[in-house]
Amino acid sequence: DTGSNLGLRSLGAGAVKTFSVAGAIRDGVDSVALQVTAKQAQSDTELTFWRGDRAAPRTTGLSVPGGAAVSGVIIARVAADGTVQVRNSGGKGLELKVSVLGSFR
Repeated sequence: DTGSNLGLRSLGAGAVKTFSVAGAIRDGVDSVALQVTAKQAQSDTELTFWRGDRAAPRTTGLSVPGGAAVSGVIIARVAADGTVQVRNSGGKGLELKVSVLGSFR
């Protein structure tokens, strides 16, 4: 665990954020294992993670019940520029922390 929060704190309803994992991985990496913690979700929601240079997939990475704190490991593809995107599909916001656990080629 790098212990880095990757700059994410709150993620509003329907919001998409792009963040860089480049400082936490080696060159040539195409996937990362992310420790994701979501809390203070104001309603049930789903989080989706994908590489920064592609369209969002139709899959969900983490389901978060309203009012609960949920933690899980997500495997996400990384764009050539080292970015990953996350989308909050729910109707309300939440607090989010993302740390890099490892990387894959």
